[in-house]
Amino acid sequence: MKMEVEKSNEGALTIPAQMAAGLMRKLAYLESQANLGSWEYDPHSGCFSWSDQLYLLLSAEKAAGAPDIQEFAEFFHPQDQLPFLSAFNTLKRGEIPSSKILRSNPDRGPLKYFLAGYTIEKETSGKTILFMGTIQDITLRKQEEERR
Repeated sequence: MKMEVEKSNEGALTIPAQMAAGLMRKLAYLESQANLGSWEYDPHSGCFSWSDQLYLLLSAEKAAGAPDIQEFAEFFHPQDQLPFLSAFNTLKRGEIPSSKILRSNPDRGPLKYFLAGYTIEKETSGKTILFMGTIQDITLRKQEEERR
C-alpha cells in the first residue's frame, strides 16, 4: 500500500483524512479478528481513549466514554487491579512493564482471561507522547491449558 504523507504547518507529519479513516477501519477489523482491544493514554491531558473492540471485550458502555485509570482497573479481578495499576505506574516512570495476564472482574460477568501489553510512544527528543496498551482475550487458550 502506498502511503502519502503530508507535513503540517507545524512540521508534524499527517496523512489525508480518507487514508486515516481507511487505516482505522483496518485496525478495527484486525482487532476483532485477534480478539484484542487497545487503549491510549495522553499523560499531558490525562485522557484515555479506547478502541471499540476494548469496550466489547470488557463489556463496557461506550456511551459513558473511556474511564479514568481507577475505573479502568475495576474491570479486572480485585486481585489483578493492583498489578494493573502498578504496570500503569511503571509507564509513568518512562519504563515499559512486562505483559501480564489479568482476569475479568467476576462482579461484571463471566470469568475471562486477558493478556495485557504496554508500550510508550515518544518523540525523537525522548519526550513521552502517549502510553498505549492492548488487552487480548485469551480465555479459550487458558481453558485449554486448564483441561490438560
